[in-house]
Amino acid sequence: MLDTPTLQYLIDRLTTINSSDKAITLNNLISSPRIDERLLPYLEQLLTDQSACLISIPYQFGEIRWLAAHVLAKTRAALHCSTPVTVYRIVRPVTADEITFLEKENGISINKTGVEGYLAAFEHLKVLNKLPLVDIELFGVSSKANMYRPHLPQN
Repeated sequence: MLDTPTLQYLIDRLTTINSSDKAITLNNLISSPRIDERLLPYLEQLLTDQSACLISIPYQFGEIRWLAAHVLAKTRAALHCSTPVTVYRIVRPVTADEITFLEKENGISINKTGVEGYLAAFEHLKVLNKLPLVDIELFGVSSKANMYRPHLPQN
């Protein structure tokens, strides 16, 4: 169980409007889990956060909810909760090269460079429905148990 100052710090970081701060915090929780059931509602709330963020280095970009789903699954598993984390129609993380290719393929020109440019292009491509969508089901126990399925539109 986390002490009160650490818990409050993590809650503040998970509820900030700054997507970069949220992504950094979520990545830190993936690599160094803080197992405390009081974090669960904040992680669950982030499952709807579609803000673009830097997922990892080498550069992969995605949505906050991708990271939140992975942290939530690991946290639930550590708390002996077998409920999987399921998210539908989530953008599969894409590399910088994939974003560059999709920009060229769709005639998009972003006037920003570096990470900010990739994030802006990611958001633009998302609005145009040009990014790959998947449905995920995460169990947190083993990566082999997790499922990533291409999202198929319902007819």
